[in-house]
Amino acid sequence: MDTKRFSTTRLRSGHGYDDKPGAVNSGFNYRLQGLERVKSRIVESEGRRWMIWSPNSSQDPFYPGGAVPLVSGFTAVELQQRRCDGHCGRYDAAQNPQPYAKDMPWLGFVKRAGERTAGEAEYETVMSAWFEMGDRGQVEETHVSLLLTRNQELEALIGHVLPQIQGSFPALCSQRPKAPRPQDIELLKGIREFEEALDRLVQIHRGIREKQAWYTLARLRVETSVYRETSSNQATTLPVSIPPADDAFLGAWINGVEETTVEWLLHVARLPCFVETLTIGQLWKTPKK
Repeated sequence: MDTKRFSTTRLRSGHGYDDKPGAVNSGFNYRLQGLERVKSRIVESEGRRWMIWSPNSSQDPFYPGGAVPLVSGFTAVELQQRRCDGHCGRYDAAQNPQPYAKDMPWLGFVKRAGERTAGEAEYETVMSAWFEMGDRGQVEETHVSLLLTRNQELEALIGHVLPQIQGSFPALCSQRPKAPRPQDIELLKGIREFEEALDRLVQIHRGIREKQAWYTLARLRVETSVYRETSSNQATTLPVSIPPADDAFLGAWINGVEETTVEWLLHVARLPCFVETLTIGQLWKTPKK
């Protein structure tokens, strides 16, 4: 018997992706050293044409717009907004690149699903983690164990790096993602209905992905401590050309972000960065063939 049933109406997975992008921040009026288009495309919205492009990434990301608060960590998702696969639509920070957020700068360092490595149970699909037993089911015990181990490993890594950056980046430390807790993961063992398991697992997976992303950013801050975005001598500390992004990460939309932060993201962190511009006739260099 198929136990993958819902007691409530669910949206289809792609719901909302065809909607208008809402608020658009086209602020990107500075020129950085080595800036050129690596990849670009033209899109139309509300009768206007936009260029979507990246100065360092070969990804072809979806632009969510900025009208609705993004969904991250253990954000409560309204019942009527839940989808049949558990994800939260275009504003889901574990699925799509979001506008860079000062209060959550680690979100762009969430890995893309196809870039998982061995032991990263947070990228397992809910379907593969669900074990059917008659007319009900449960989350595979091995998956719960893997999640507990993964969460513990990340907490240990975070605990090691925290003292190294607390003095320089207190806000980053105080705002770090803390969920899921071990007891949140343990609760999965008692769930027998697929609908409840889906919502809880997606939430836990998202939380662990964000812990990994936070640790990645924190480690970068430690390893690149010689560079500061407030440096008055950046021109001599940064290379002329922009290095290719590490496309294992989702990346971020950088419209409206301070120039010094963008320089750090591009040159030092190598985070995939994306821009949307209304005027497409600007004198950017064309992509190399």
